[in-house]
Amino acid sequence: MDETSDKFYVDFSDRALLRLDGADGLDLLQRISTNDLSGLKVGEHVRTVLTTEKGRVVDILLVLRRSTNSLILAGQSRAVGDLANWIRRFIVMEDARLTLLNDDLIHILMVNLNDNELINHLTNHNFIAIQTKYSEVNAVHCIANLQARSHLESFQDEHGFLQADDRYYEAFRIQKGTPEYPNEVSQQFNPLELGLRSIVSFTKGCYVGQEVIARLDTYDKTLRTLRRLRLSMLPYRVPSELLAPTGEKAGILTSCVTSANPNEHILGIGIVFPIYDGIKLTYSHAGEDLSGVAEVIAGQ
Repeated sequence: MDETSDKFYVDFSDRALLRLDGADGLDLLQRISTNDLSGLKVGEHVRTVLTTEKGRVVDILLVLRRSTNSLILAGQSRAVGDLANWIRRFIVMEDARLTLLNDDLIHILMVNLNDNELINHLTNHNFIAIQTKYSEVNAVHCIANLQARSHLESFQDEHGFLQADDRYYEAFRIQKGTPEYPNEVSQQFNPLELGLRSIVSFTKGCYVGQEVIARLDTYDKTLRTLRRLRLSMLPYRVPSELLAPTGEKAGILTSCVTSANPNEHILGIGIVFPIYDGIKLTYSHAGEDLSGVAEVIAGQ
């Protein structure tokens, strides 16, 4: 399979999937996440980031408004209970109730699903179909009850969608420069470092971590940023420190994967100081041997 052009699907059913019910659910998310959800209408969806008081990333949520008082939250975290407890910390007097859905629903990502008629078919068969993009590639999150799995499998076979394993999906998302839990989506980084500015509102007012993120933006303190990297060899481990030729810390290599094509370089993602773009960086290949070379892929 070709990670860019072929049709494939990935089972995301082990990722956090929750329902937030109650008249105050949307307001709750408005004040604990980065994006402006105030205008979200029934049937619409938006991405937003949960951040700590220090502006560090807890998770990235895909939020779908199913009805006036009901929201579906799809996160990246596999620690579903921990994510639910983190959100519940902020429910005090609000009319908001959180329910874990992972035991009752399937969540499948279908990549290169471009036909609106096919998307409508899924919707008409009681699937929640949420369209998204990985860079320029169209994809659809399909959420449904467990009994719908057989219908979805038949749909995938009929329309030429092949199941991707973890390595294949990892190669795809690294190629597209998409941050993922737990390597990049973690409390080690803030949303601006992960290239998530488009889902951070700087006008909506207060939310958890807002002051820190606003200060980073106002004073241009975001020194590191997400970069796709071309690697000479697999690192000893990830995360792995990236060093400049002078020995200075240049960033962190957070993810990498070998390509399905043996003639291609190893691909990686790192959080790197932009001043080192175009400079060969080193990282640990075996133990403390700094023999690996990383170069930022141009055009980012």
